Amino acid sequence: MPDTPLKILLIEDNPGDARLIREMLAEAETGSFALEWVPRLSDGLERLNQGGIDLVLLDLDLPDSRGLDTFIKGNAHSPEIPFVLLTGLNDEALALSAVRRGAQDYLVKGATDTNTLLRAIRYATERKQAEIALELERKKLFSLLNTLPIYVHLKASDHKIRFANRRFIEIFGEPGNKPCYEVVKGRSEPCEVCRTFEILKTKVPQNFEWTSPLDARTYEVFNYPFCTDDSQLILTLGIDISERKLAAEHLRESEQNLRHLASQLINTQERERERISRELHDELGQSLLVLKLQAGRVERWLDKDQAAIRKEVHGIVHQLDRLVDEIRRLARDLSPAMLRDLGLSSALKRLIEEFSRHYDIQADIGPMDGLDELFPRETQINIYRTFQECLTNIGKYAQASWLTVEITRANGQVSFMLADNGRGFKVNEVLGDPTRRGLGLMAMKERGRMMGGSLEIRSEEGKGTRIVLIIPVNPGQAD
Repeated sequence: MPDTPLKILLIEDNPGDARLIREMLAEAETGSFALEWVPRLSDGLERLNQGGIDLVLLDLDLPDSRGLDTFIKGNAHSPEIPFVLLTGLNDEALALSAVRRGAQDYLVKGATDTNTLLRAIRYATERKQAEIALELERKKLFSLLNTLPIYVHLKASDHKIRFANRRFIEIFGEPGNKPCYEVVKGRSEPCEVCRTFEILKTKVPQNFEWTSPLDARTYEVFNYPFCTDDSQLILTLGIDISERKLAAEHLRESEQNLRHLASQLINTQERERERISRELHDELGQSLLVLKLQAGRVERWLDKDQAAIRKEVHGIVHQLDRLVDEIRRLARDLSPAMLRDLGLSSALKRLIEEFSRHYDIQADIGPMDGLDELFPRETQINIYRTFQECLTNIGKYAQASWLTVEITRANGQVSFMLADNGRGFKVNEVLGDPTRRGLGLMAMKERGRMMGGSLEIRSEEGKGTRIVLIIPVNPGQAD
């Protein structure tokens, strides 16, 4: 008990009961009390107006007030003060009803001793202080909720909204005593599937997106169980994500436009490659071949005593041979005629075999039969170009000694896998650095997306690289 006296107001019309209470308090060995006594409720309320009272001992049957109404009037007048009720044996049920309405405790006259009285006073004071502290925290919480830029409300299982913050009222209006489905959705009856009852039953928080029929805004909604001393409520928070959704939609449209543009650029690039390839093969290649034949005739026309000139001409013929071969190689790389002439399976096999010979890398090539009928011409070119880019990177950077190629068909998809035992690299760093190999790898990934599939790159320094290209095929075309 505190050192300063606890000021108690006794509202009791029986002088004998009042004297007994005073004597009990005087017998207390711990704590000190200052008791004031008035015989009527009106006198007690007037004294409470003056302030300075810490606790009220209240008889329910007074000359100017009787029964539960006595406590209701007193508590409404001074809700911050704890009330301990004094009642007869026959009024115990009435006292319990008052406790449910906010009284801290009750004492039965004639059955109360000093220890019981002191314990009731101490507990009542402590409980009231705890209630006041809790109410203060609630007010702080509601004040904080009112400052949030999101809407917040508390509703009960009867759909009635018990609290709504300022943002909620701005969006949906003052809820009053109306149910949530009327305030939030403009309905005259509950929703067919009500999440409120579900969360009250499961106690599991929920999160979902919801578009309001009142303002057509989209909200991300969070529902949480919110239990109080006397009821179970649902705490709902709604974050307006309309702008974010709109920005995401614009971003998706931009990505689609960029992918379409990338597709057009790649297709245009392939057409231009094909045109340049034809010109190299048909124009430059043929011109060099004619020049080679003419140089050969000049070599044959030279006299034996023109050995030095004959040697020079022979060198020119040899150089022209190399140029013709190089032009043919360039033309083949720009527009792989064997892809058109032989089909995807043979073209890929030829590409890998030539790569293996050129870089002296052992290649283990799995079965490739049956690919030609699975994909259209444009997809075949993209597959071929992806293999070209993979092999080019392996030859230039991997320092590998073997290469494995596997092609599998399952579940409506074809998977192309290339793995080497080279030095590997950090994928994220390379993809994020366009000054390194990132552009080629990103182009491979983009080709995979263009084909409706995906390209996955896994690599670790010192442990090689594994690239998997997965492409869907039409139903019935894949095993």
